[in-house]
Amino acid sequence: MATLPLGQRYQLVPLGIWDELTSKLGLPLLVLGCLANVQLIRRRLPPTAEAQRILLVLRYLGWFALVYVALLPLGGYRNYRPLILRHDSILPITVGLIGCYALTGSYLLRQLQGRPQQWYAAAVVVVALIFTNADRKLQPKNHNGRERQALAVLARAGAAPVVRLPHECTVLSWSPIARPYESVTNAELLKHWGIIEKPTLYYYPVQ
Repeated sequence: MATLPLGQRYQLVPLGIWDELTSKLGLPLLVLGCLANVQLIRRRLPPTAEAQRILLVLRYLGWFALVYVALLPLGGYRNYRPLILRHDSILPITVGLIGCYALTGSYLLRQLQGRPQQWYAAAVVVVALIFTNADRKLQPKNHNGRERQALAVLARAGAAPVVRLPHECTVLSWSPIARPYESVTNAELLKHWGIIEKPTLYYYPVQ
């Protein structure tokens, strides 16, 4: 497993944040929705006690996200998470943003009246539809075709002790296996599942 000094890990954090906000539409849309709701509460509604409590909750959420991201590099470096941040590692923040959007959105729907309420309700529906389908449209469908092909090659390997895979792909691993001995445990598992007849080692020479 690759390792990086702590300082270099912290240098990767801004790149990870940028990648999460630009690689897919879902997360930036959620962030913009929360910020827009906060501005509407501040500028369009009277400063009630409930509004102040909601804004306080959002302030706590912001501090939580800041501390959480600051602590992520202390968890070490992983090859499958090259920029420290990844969609699964920041899941608590994502859940918090969804809660923030729901909290502020429900408050605005209750407090706005007349045409502003109708326009806002329509905007909520549009945002929900886009958020639900955003990643599906931006990310091409991946049916693990290369991994399926690699498993088919291993299944046809017969008595061969070592097989070179036809493509660079991950087979029961987070990253491509470049040395045959690294696939010993995986080969035993594939044999146990009946995919291969004997524990055939495999690799792909990653440049």
